[in-house]
Amino acid sequence: MDSFIEKSKTKFSNIFSYEKLNYISTKKPINLICLIHKNEFITTVRNHLDTTSGGCNDCNFNYRFLQFENKSKEKYSDNFIINKNTFITGNTKTEIKCIKHNNIFMISLQKHLVQNDGGCYKCNKNYSDNMLKETIEKSKIKFNDNYDFTNFKYLLATTKGELKCKKHNNIINISSSEHLLSIYGGCKLCTFEDKTVEKTKINIAKQKKIIKSTTKLEKDEEFRILTLPNYENSYKISNYGKVFSLINKIYMKLTKNNNGYMQIRLYNNESKSKIFRVHQLVAYMFVENKDNTKYVDHIDRNRINNHFRNLKWVTHQENMCNTNKNRIIEKNNKIIEENKNNFIKIGIINNINYSNYLINEDGDITNIKGKLLKQHINDGYNNIALIGFNNENKKESHSFRVHRLVAYIFIKKPDNFNDNYVVNHIDENRLNNNFKNLEWCTSSENTQKYFQLHNIEKPIIKKNIKLIGKIDIKTNNIIKKYNTFVEASNDISSKNNAGSIACCCKGLRKTANGYKWKFINE
Repeated sequence: MDSFIEKSKTKFSNIFSYEKLNYISTKKPINLICLIHKNEFITTVRNHLDTTSGGCNDCNFNYRFLQFENKSKEKYSDNFIINKNTFITGNTKTEIKCIKHNNIFMISLQKHLVQNDGGCYKCNKNYSDNMLKETIEKSKIKFNDNYDFTNFKYLLATTKGELKCKKHNNIINISSSEHLLSIYGGCKLCTFEDKTVEKTKINIAKQKKIIKSTTKLEKDEEFRILTLPNYENSYKISNYGKVFSLINKIYMKLTKNNNGYMQIRLYNNESKSKIFRVHQLVAYMFVENKDNTKYVDHIDRNRINNHFRNLKWVTHQENMCNTNKNRIIEKNNKIIEENKNNFIKIGIINNINYSNYLINEDGDITNIKGKLLKQHINDGYNNIALIGFNNENKKESHSFRVHRLVAYIFIKKPDNFNDNYVVNHIDENRLNNNFKNLEWCTSSENTQKYFQLHNIEKPIIKKNIKLIGKIDIKTNNIIKKYNTFVEASNDISSKNNAGSIACCCKGLRKTANGYKWKFINE
C-alpha cells in the first residue's frame, strides 16, 4: 500500500487524499478523494496509475476539454472562445464564439478543429462568395435568368435572403437551397401562372366540348366586355347571365350557392380569384343604377333567372320587404318556398314516430322549424337520416331512401303490401323523386319493367336441383328422396349423421346407417 501511495504522489503530486483507502490488491476497488474537486470516487490501483486523471471523472472532463482548447488555440490562435458549460464530448455540439466577428455558433469540437474557418461562416468570405456565384449560375440555368440576386447575402445554404423575380417584379424571402429545389424558384406568381396555364392546356379541349354542347345562345342575347375594375378585358357577360372567358375562349361554368344564387369564380389582372354572384354582374353591366344603390333584386323571385329585365337595383330595406312579401323564408342559408310546395308530416313508419319532419311531393324534407335538410346521394339515390321516437319515447336514428318516403306518404299502397315491395322510378331518373314519377311494384315486376323498357329478353335460368336419395343396399332401388342432408338424417332417427350421408353422396364412403346415398338430379 505504501508503494502505491508513493507512486500516486509522484505522478499526481498531492491532489488526492488517501484517508479512506482500503487497499487489498491491485485489482480490487479502492476509495480516493480528489482535493481539487472535493469528491470521493471509486477506482482500481491500475486504473488510477494508468490514466491521466487518476480515475476522477471531473479531472478527466477538464483534461479532455483542455486538450480541445489547446488544439483550437494552436490552430486558430486566440480567435475562438469555447464555452466549457456547453461541452459534453468532442462529437456533441458546443457553443463557440468568434472574437473577430463577435459571432456565436454551435458546432462539435472535432468539426471545429477540422474546418479552415473553425465553423464561423463569417470568417470564410471566399467560401460565401464562391457559393453565391455557384447558386447564381445554377439559378440562371434552371430559371432562365429570371431572378435578381443583387440584395441576396449568402451565409449558409439554409439561410434566407432577398430575391427578386424579374418577370413579376416580386420580392421573395427564400434560402438558396429552397430556391434551387423549387420548381418555379419560389415566386408564387410564377407558380400560379404556370399551373393555371398547364391546367388550361390539359382541360381546354374537354371544357370546350362540354360547355359548347350545353350552352345555347338566345336570339336577343347580347354580350358586353366586363368593365369591373381590375377585371378589364378578361371576360364577357351576356344580358342572360352567361359568362365568356376572353383568355381561354370558352363559356365558363356557373354554380349554385347555398342561398340559391348562381355564382362564378373570376380571376383579376393579378391572378387573384374572387367569387361573384351572376345577377350582380348582369345588373352592373345592363341595368341602370340611378339611385346608386348596392343591392340587386329578382323581380319574379326566381333566383336562377338572371335576365337583365328580371333585375332591378334596390335598397337593403326594399330587398327585405320583397323577400317578406313572397314568404320566402331564409334560415341557415336554406330556402323553402312555402307558397309553392305543400309539406305534410311524415308521421309513423315501422312503429317509429317521425312527426318532427315534413315532406312534400317532390321529396324535399324539412324539420319542424322549416329548415330544409340536406340529402346525400348513395348508389344514385337520395338518402336522408331521420331521428324518431319509439313506443318507449326513446330516440332512434334510421336512414331512408327519399323516393321510398315519398311513395309511402303520397302513393296508395297495393292491397297485399309488405316490406318486400320496391319503388320504381318511371323515367329511370333516380333523382326525380316526384310522386308522379314513382310506383309501387314487386322486385320481379321491377326487373320485368326494366327488360321491357330496354327491349331485353329475360334470361332463362336453368336450375339444376339435386336431391338426396336413400337407396336399398341389396336391390339398389331408391327408397326415398330428401331436399337436405339434415332432413334425411332426421328421417332415419339419427340427427347427428348428416355429415356421413353427405360423405356417401360425395363418394367418400359407401354406406351410412345401413343405406346407400347419392345425389339425384330432379
